[in-house]
Amino acid sequence: DRILISGDGSTVIDGQLTVRGADNLTVRDLTITGSGNGVNASVARIRLINVHLVGNDDYGMALRHGGMISMRNGSVMHNHGGIGVLIENGHGQLTNVEVSGNDGAGIVVNVNGNLTMIGGNVTYHWNATGITASLSSSVELEGVSVDYNLVGMSVANGSAARNNDSTFNENADVGMLVESGTVGLNNVEISGNRAGIAASMAKIYLESVHVLNSTERGIDVAASSGLIFYGGSVIGSGDAGVVVDNGSSFAAEGVAISESADSGVRVGWNSNADIVACEISNNGQGIRRRGGLLVSTSSSATFSSSELFGNGTGVIVTRQSFVDLRDGTVVSENVSDGLRLTYDSGVVGNDPIPPNGSGYGVYC
Repeated sequence: DRILISGDGSTVIDGQLTVRGADNLTVRDLTITGSGNGVNASVARIRLINVHLVGNDDYGMALRHGGMISMRNGSVMHNHGGIGVLIENGHGQLTNVEVSGNDGAGIVVNVNGNLTMIGGNVTYHWNATGITASLSSSVELEGVSVDYNLVGMSVANGSAARNNDSTFNENADVGMLVESGTVGLNNVEISGNRAGIAASMAKIYLESVHVLNSTERGIDVAASSGLIFYGGSVIGSGDAGVVVDNGSSFAAEGVAISESADSGVRVGWNSNADIVACEISNNGQGIRRRGGLLVSTSSSATFSSSELFGNGTGVIVTRQSFVDLRDGTVVSENVSDGLRLTYDSGVVGNDPIPPNGSGYGVYC
């Protein structure tokens, strides 16, 4: 206990640092590289200050079976064993740390582990996930860049994540993947991924989140998931902006959804949406049967105090579905029809829908 290992900034340890049951070990101002894990610890409390775990044959850092590792102003880079940082049934705290270019995943938090990361980045894991939380674990990010990975972040198997002031940009597949987990995002940018957010059997809470330029879907929630979205935007999706499917629910207030190649919002297969004070514009402009809102297959949606304009069609309701347009919701100036109803579907509205680009306000 209470050991200090101090270098001079250029000091290199060639080999593994193993810590078992030690309390208050401090390591500072050095690099660890070589065979094994850079740091291999269990049931220990360790502080790493200006330490670089680089080029190790196994993990950069592994904490198992309880304990805590705190790392400040260092890096975990180009390690070859599959994971940069492993936190398993313990606690990790990373402050201004770069986790980059490891052969497998950047950070894995597993088996009731938890991680707090403030500042820094998790980048360039092209064949793996930047950050994974699994098996009842938790992750909190504050001001972290999770960019240029295969998947930015995965939250699964009863785990939870909270992310503030962070980015999930230019990940090759999904920015944020949630499977049987819970995620809260505040003031987060998710840009340039194949899909911004993909979720199943999940709970997603978004506030001031911007999902931009996804090559396919911006947000895709399915399999009895719930999505709550306050403020922010979904812009420039290559397919649909927001997809709510297979018994899922979507509640939005003050959100702008625009410039999707297909639908702005698509609600299907026994799902529902409650949309308040939102602007849905310029979606699906080249497709008459796509546009601002598509509700299909025994689904429903309620629009309050919202605007739908500049879309291919403003609202499409089909296959035994139902839409309620209320409280001054405006459906106008869409390229084709304002409202299109087919296959035993219905709508209730308090305000008239004027003729849109095709000359129809309502087409049945």
